[in-house]
Amino acid sequence: MDGSQTQPVLKILSRVLRAGVGLLALVIAGAIFAYLTMTAPEPERAPLEERALVARSIRLEPTPIARVWDGYGTARSMNGVDVKAEITGVVISRPDDIEAGRAVTRGQTIIRIDPEDFELRLEAETQLAASLQAEIDALDAREKRLKERYELATDEANLARNEYDRAVEARDAGAGNLNEIETKLAAVRRAEGAAAIIAQTLDTIPAERAGLSARLAQQRAVIRLAERELERTTITAPIDGLLQLIDAEETELVSPGQLVARVVDLARIEIPIRVPVSAGHSIVIGDQVDLRADSALEAEWHGQVVGIAPEADSESRSMTVFIEVRQDLTDALRERRAVSTEGGRLLLPGQFVVARVTTSVRDERFLVPRIAVERDRVMIVGEDGIHAHRAPVRVLFHIDASRPDLDPAETQWAVIEMTDALPPGTQVIVSNLDQITDGTPVRTTETLARDGLDTGREGGS
Repeated sequence: MDGSQTQPVLKILSRVLRAGVGLLALVIAGAIFAYLTMTAPEPERAPLEERALVARSIRLEPTPIARVWDGYGTARSMNGVDVKAEITGVVISRPDDIEAGRAVTRGQTIIRIDPEDFELRLEAETQLAASLQAEIDALDAREKRLKERYELATDEANLARNEYDRAVEARDAGAGNLNEIETKLAAVRRAEGAAAIIAQTLDTIPAERAGLSARLAQQRAVIRLAERELERTTITAPIDGLLQLIDAEETELVSPGQLVARVVDLARIEIPIRVPVSAGHSIVIGDQVDLRADSALEAEWHGQVVGIAPEADSESRSMTVFIEVRQDLTDALRERRAVSTEGGRLLLPGQFVVARVTTSVRDERFLVPRIAVERDRVMIVGEDGIHAHRAPVRVLFHIDASRPDLDPAETQWAVIEMTDALPPGTQVIVSNLDQITDGTPVRTTETLARDGLDTGREGGS
């Protein structure tokens, strides 16, 4: 066989040999695997409790919870006064400290109007009253003299009557004559006529006095009006407060009804807020309210409910609650600046605020962390103490509060209704909720702590 024929035969033999060696290696490996599998020891299975997921939990305990209602409103002053001019006149002075934004006290002068015309009028009216009083005094003196003259005229008439009577008696006795009797009778008529004229004059004096007295009373009323107008030349602050505006300058003519200034009392501020109609059964007069500015301004105030509107708004299904905030203006009034005693900010009329009403009525409810509630369900530990399952809940409202007795780190809570499905003592799972489903075995940190085991295996919340 020559070399050209032996070359293919060798290649075939080489390939067969390599395939046989590979097959042999596979057989040996399979035998070794089978041997190891058959001789491997049986692993010890861990109990179900050791394989359970560790999670934090809290126990449901009835807790008296105050209902919290949030609302919005705009503050307004309970005592703001528009100061207006009541007379026509020219402003002659305005104190230097009377400027918008300054504090004023009741009775403090805001502006003065030229009083000269009113002083002259008051003087003229006073003189006229003095003239009427003088007429009344003269009438009294005249009446006194007329009464004296009337007494004298009456006496003279009585004397004349006596002489006439004696003349008649003498005639009847045969000692007198008819001419003498007629002369005596004429004298009686003259004396009685003079007395009658005086009496008639006296009768007119009471009516004349009444007329003068009425005119004097009327004049005194005019004087009082003149005095009031003179007083109105000085316009003062009607209340303690702050000047919102001052709209009168020296030499300016003001007229009745013209706005001169506005004084706002910041000691009592009212805020009408809108809350749901359902809040009507729990909010009562006297409930405490916390307010904060609805802006970047960090300011808080405290007030209380002073009134509740009797009617609700059918369109918005809301009702109005009136909040009152009392502020200390001691420093503001003394130092003429708008700050409170504590150095904080005053709540100003027109400011928009967020109000949180905390009711005094406290009902027993369950508290769970807000993150533990998903789609109105919570994950609880079942009666076997191992498996978790979901339970429906009814969330009444949410609150922000620190409750270290339940969870030292949690501040966001959901208030849920107490039901037979969730009896007190039920364990609600509050961590690892993304890893736990219905039937997942769990061990709570409370159980581990009770058993004295390490809780470091707990996963993230």
